[in-house]
Amino acid sequence: MEIATPRLIIRDIRADDTDALAYTKEDKYSYHKATRPHPEDRLDIEIARNVISMSEKPQRFWSLVIALKETQTVIGSIRIYTSPASPSIGEIGFDLNEIYWRKDYTTEAVRAVTAYCHDILKMHRVSIRADVNNIASWRVAEKAGMQYEGIARYDFRTWQGFIPEMKIYASVRPELIAA
Repeated sequence: MEIATPRLIIRDIRADDTDALAYTKEDKYSYHKATRPHPEDRLDIEIARNVISMSEKPQRFWSLVIALKETQTVIGSIRIYTSPASPSIGEIGFDLNEIYWRKDYTTEAVRAVTAYCHDILKMHRVSIRADVNNIASWRVAEKAGMQYEGIARYDFRTWQGFIPEMKIYASVRPELIAA
């Protein structure tokens, strides 16, 4: 998969992205690192999940990198998850190297991936969960055009051992709901 925006290329993750993605620092909002906190271990897991998922029909997981179009520098990652029971419902998660924060790269990537999910993958619902204390992530969802739906209270345990409250944002296209 490859998605182009005015400033970014969003593409499948590759084994040679390990060094570029090793920037990922452990912070209190990095819940998706559920199995192992070490970035290289996580990358190996994501590559394996992506390869396995690509053979599943329908595909349920995409692990993508966010790269600057001009230089091809990998600056972050973005993931799409679906449920086997509901492949037309997706969830997006993302990370960005801290030196690229506050430049709207994440918002640009989320907009593009959301459009891809609706237009190409035919998902009628695409959502983002953001820790209630992670203002930057829920601002990304808002600026990307998603609507605030409410708070999910204590619905999963992180690898760090706590259960956060998450703001839920979604982009919904009812016309894509299969009859």
